[in-house]
Amino acid sequence: MADTLYDRIEQHVKDAESDLAEDEALALYHFLPNGEALRVESVGYHNPYLMRFDCEDSGGNKCDVRVHFASTHLVLRRFKPETKKQRQAIGFVANS
Repeated sequence: MADTLYDRIEQHVKDAESDLAEDEALALYHFLPNGEALRVESVGYHNPYLMRFDCEDSGGNKCDVRVHFASTHLVLRRFKPETKKQRQAIGFVANS
């Protein structure tokens, strides 16, 4: 359940990272029910159903999101970073 989704997200990110050009980076976004996009800094889970995302909103505020795995809405975006902070890696913390 949550662990399977976690594994799939981690594998998808690793696969995408292996295809990046030198000047590209990845960003993972979680979408709230109101449509707001939060940039995911790390992914974790609590079995059987709960996903955990440490995020940052568009204002730079840190957010700790816990959501049922079936309500997880993510987008993985490839982009050309302008700053070193934008190149931040996506972390994974198993069964956090």
